[in-house]
Amino acid sequence: MKGLKEVWLRLRKAGLTINLKKSDFGHAKIQYLGYVVGSNEVAPVDAKVKDIIAIQPPTSRREVQRFLGMVGYYRRFCENLSDEVAPLTSLTSSRKKFNWTDHCKTAFEHSKRILASCPVLQAPDFRKPFSIEVDASDLRTGAGLLANTVKGSTKIIANHTNFLTTINDFLYSIGECDGITCSRSLLKT
Repeated sequence: MKGLKEVWLRLRKAGLTINLKKSDFGHAKIQYLGYVVGSNEVAPVDAKVKDIIAIQPPTSRREVQRFLGMVGYYRRFCENLSDEVAPLTSLTSSRKKFNWTDHCKTAFEHSKRILASCPVLQAPDFRKPFSIEVDASDLRTGAGLLANTVKGSTKIIANHTNFLTTINDFLYSIGECDGITCSRSLLKT
């Protein structure tokens, strides 16, 4: 209750008000910007995930872009998502004719399965140390931000993957790509 009183005082001092009809208090978890946040966890809203899973296969470039945007919103929960959606990403190029193949269908269905089974992320505890695991190959880079739990194991806070797409990306050694991946992942999370 003391914390809530402090919030009220700061809001009043800043000249702000709260619409009580739109406010919830005393909940362990809340929905915020497409996420369920609380109890030291962050997860996608189940209804949003169900909506994405219910989407029919795209029939146009624009529908593919729409699907990738929705799935991409939750990419931090899905390890290696950029690899899985690569066939779909290639469909978004205006330089190529839209051609829905079995490979695209497989990527579409598999990306929905990944999203349906994505892990709940641990909310960061800034009093404990973090670690970053990075990996790079000739085609992509990936990183995971991890935190130690009370039980001594590690829990995922965020994932980040990136395809190497520009000429400059291909000029780096694997070690340099690991370093770049580490810095990119810190900027994204």
